[in-house]
Amino acid sequence: MKRLPTIFIIALIIALLIPAGPGLARSASSLIPHASSLSAATDQFASSAIARVWQAADGSVSKGASHSWVWGPGAFLTTYEPAATPSGNHLVQYFDKGRLEVNDPSADPNSPWYVTSGLLVKEMISGQLQNTDGYEQRTPASIPVAGDDGPSYADFANLTAPSLNRTGVAIQQLLGNNGQVDTLIPIPERQTDITAAYFDSASGHNIASPFWQLAQAGSPLLAPNWLYVLGHPITEPYWAAVTIDGQNATVLVQLFERRALTYNPANPLAFQVEFANIGRAYYKWRYSSPLAHEQKPPRDYTSYDVATTIHANRSVSVREMATYTNSTAFPLHSIVLRVAANHYANVLNIGDISGSAGQALSTRWRDQVNLELTLPAPLAPGQATSFSLNFSLAPPLNGGRFGYNAASDVLTLGDWVPSVMPYENGGWLQYPYANAGDLGVNATANYRIDYSAASPMVVAATGNPQQISDREWLYAAPAVRDVAATISPRLVNPLQKPALRRTVGNVTVYGFFLPEHLLGGNQPELDNAAAAFAWYSATVGAYPFASYVVTELAATSDGCGNYSQEYPMMALLNPDLLTHYPTPRTWDEWEVQHEVAHAWFYNTVGDDQMRDPWLDEAVATSLNLQYVRTLGASDYAAASRTMTAGLRPQPVSSSVFAFPLASDCLLDTGYFLAVYSQGATFLNQIRATIGPSAYIQSLRDYYAAFAYKVARPADLLDTFQAHSSLDLRPIFDQYLAVY
Repeated sequence: MKRLPTIFIIALIIALLIPAGPGLARSASSLIPHASSLSAATDQFASSAIARVWQAADGSVSKGASHSWVWGPGAFLTTYEPAATPSGNHLVQYFDKGRLEVNDPSADPNSPWYVTSGLLVKEMISGQLQNTDGYEQRTPASIPVAGDDGPSYADFANLTAPSLNRTGVAIQQLLGNNGQVDTLIPIPERQTDITAAYFDSASGHNIASPFWQLAQAGSPLLAPNWLYVLGHPITEPYWAAVTIDGQNATVLVQLFERRALTYNPANPLAFQVEFANIGRAYYKWRYSSPLAHEQKPPRDYTSYDVATTIHANRSVSVREMATYTNSTAFPLHSIVLRVAANHYANVLNIGDISGSAGQALSTRWRDQVNLELTLPAPLAPGQATSFSLNFSLAPPLNGGRFGYNAASDVLTLGDWVPSVMPYENGGWLQYPYANAGDLGVNATANYRIDYSAASPMVVAATGNPQQISDREWLYAAPAVRDVAATISPRLVNPLQKPALRRTVGNVTVYGFFLPEHLLGGNQPELDNAAAAFAWYSATVGAYPFASYVVTELAATSDGCGNYSQEYPMMALLNPDLLTHYPTPRTWDEWEVQHEVAHAWFYNTVGDDQMRDPWLDEAVATSLNLQYVRTLGASDYAAASRTMTAGLRPQPVSSSVFAFPLASDCLLDTGYFLAVYSQGATFLNQIRATIGPSAYIQSLRDYYAAFAYKVARPADLLDTFQAHSSLDLRPIFDQYLAVY
């Protein structure tokens, strides 16, 4: 559960008012023959400026106007990608037929160039993917430009040389799938009047007459001008033989920097010129490349050795030393750290930062929470470097996952250690701060953290606990994604109280609670956590660590309400849960079960929690439901009503950035409904289709294959498909806008 206070109470109310989602309204088997009629919803617009661009071109199409889509019915992905901007990234929204982006959010939003159209075609045929520092060379995209086959973007790679001015000359060149150009003889009927209508001297290419007619139509479709949407032509127009819905066709194709246009004379007049689906093609090319994802082998895990001192006022002084190995295919000129604490005013103070030779490293902030360290020399692939930094924290006084509650004297440190982000898809995954969900994406790493204080202190933290003295604790946490801690002299110490420990196989589950919370914490919630832990381990696969910590968050005092939060090797519980014996068949019972499920799907099997939050949240919710199913029919019915309640406002596959903030501490409830609720409904549909045993075996296989790695939606979906003789894509398409 990620910073969603009281959200399941909201869901329970919705469950009583709204019928079950569409996935529960019909049997799974009935979906298969009707795949073409099923499609996921689309994202909201990430900014009003993007909405204006879309509305000008496609607002009337959505109402049945007689021309084809310029962008598409809505965004299928909203995220941030690496880019050569001051922040090192930019906001992007992918549409079927293009990508709209905001490169400088501080610019005038009323400027026609505040929102730009990505140079997607230029990148796909050159193989040069723009990244933070320039370009990353890849293989050009072997994806058909039009139809189900025909010439690919890669086939155009050698056809970008400038041409002669051929204005008025009929277009007779035919491009084959191998990039070979031939003369089209005879010219088919209805194609004799297709000529080169305009010569673009800037690029040295002729624009075909049907495309130039579109560019000169004066329509808001190409506002503010045709270059804005199309860019300059980068090839000549060519005829191509393609297959469209199983039918052979000869269409005219021309590539521009930002778009690909096709002309099919067999279509009705209003739909003869169409924009190719370059948004979908580019997404597939960018994110399916073997170079896209950095998967560190264990020998290359970043190591962090952190010495932490907790002061009497609960401020913290830290000395961090780290060793990083470049596991990418590229030399790196800098390293970027995720420093979530910098989001808060007057909290973080960074002292000296030095490299392996003791030299001071130059730094700059990119966005608010990403700190770039410039390396003294490029770090070659396979090469390692070390750095160290001193910093201090004065945690906010409002409690929560990162804050201090003076009334209970509880300090919680979540997302507090500056850590190197994964490098993939053209740069570091340096997302801006997002208040809900996780605060960043971390690669699997090794941590060793020493916590010390001038007075007696109890520390509940990520890792295997070792109490050195009443003033010093050591936690070693190998192969985890992040670390967190709850610290207080008032916590009851389970190392000294056997009653606060549970043994599950080879794992010790420790409970750290305040004295006034032992009634709710020790017996019901610690027993509850241990029982779920045992079932998950037996069902999905063995938990790979020696210990697991169940403790509490610092109670919040900022009006945001209390919530629970998972971190590697630990569950931080809403302290309100611990003040009473849990009410049966309510979120009192299920919340800790949900957080424990994340020990398998978030800590061990990682994902990009900013771009694909459903991949751990929906799976954890679904796994929680499968566990509750074993407790009894009435338990499952109540849990299902709560956890799968509500309508489907956006795709399950929506990123954190696809939802507006309702306040500083709670996302639009659409986030919960899409990612958690409909995510669980989607997975229930998969389970009903492939069968309960195949569903569990799929989760076992997925867990075994992607432990310690960063998995992608396609990895999970391919695993499901491997256990089904039915085509599951219609179900995927119903709930997911991208996979």
